[in-house]
Amino acid sequence: MMLQLNPSMPSYTDLQAQARKKLQVADHMVVMTYQHVKEPKLLAAAMQGVHDAMALSLSAVLERERKKKAVPHYTESFEGKMDVFKRMIALRYKVDPVLVQFVTELHE
Repeated sequence: MMLQLNPSMPSYTDLQAQARKKLQVADHMVVMTYQHVKEPKLLAAAMQGVHDAMALSLSAVLERERKKKAVPHYTESFEGKMDVFKRMIALRYKVDPVLVQFVTELHE
């Protein structure tokens, strides 16, 4: 039996699934729905979906690394997560700095 440090924290696979679903909904809004209704609010909703998917993906990566005890404890804020991601994960896995900057800018 695996002991979870924070039982209320979803597993990284759950977080991945949630992120994938958010991205699929955002994609559908832009590719299918927007083409028919041309409502600009749909684009804003789709961008929010992309942002939410990115935040969930970040949480999934950090949760996976936390399970492996490869990252220290971090605050649950976006800034806290991004700090650990930039300092440890992006370097370890050679994540393109342009992608790291994009994630930061998308949040702003």
